[in-house]
Amino acid sequence: MQLLIVHRDPEMGEALVQMIRNYTRHHAQLVESDKVAIDWARRHQRCELLLVQLEAAGIDGLALGSSLSEIFPALQVLFFPNYNAADRRLEVAPTKVFPEPIEGDDLLGAIERAENIFTKVLGPERFCESGPLHEFADRRTRGRNDQCDASSLGGFEQFAQRV
Repeated sequence: MQLLIVHRDPEMGEALVQMIRNYTRHHAQLVESDKVAIDWARRHQRCELLLVQLEAAGIDGLALGSSLSEIFPALQVLFFPNYNAADRRLEVAPTKVFPEPIEGDDLLGAIERAENIFTKVLGPERFCESGPLHEFADRRTRGRNDQCDASSLGGFEQFAQRV
């Protein structure tokens, strides 16, 4: 799977990337803001999982997740809220919300659950560049000349103009 991490703190973000590289077979890239995430999405043909801060300077995780899911229709989202784990009032398992300090095992478990969803829905060819997820996303976001077709992006373009 291709993962995109959007985190304001480069040290924390890089630690997340390294954890994913060390303990999974997935590809992860780090960006620091909504604007950079939008630029990244314009240059990539697939993203299956977004790990994003819920709210931080230059980051609106809910809006970004919504906008990127228009480009990557099967996108799943995990959130890093702006409160500490000690302030969590409710423990929900399995969760898609990971306050800091982030429990690595819990996050890796959520990534594995996300992968299992793709396996059930799309089949094992989901990692293949020519698999159904890639083809669906490609049809959704590309015009005849392999240029971005703004009319097919809907709310994504409106969000991109805001940032």
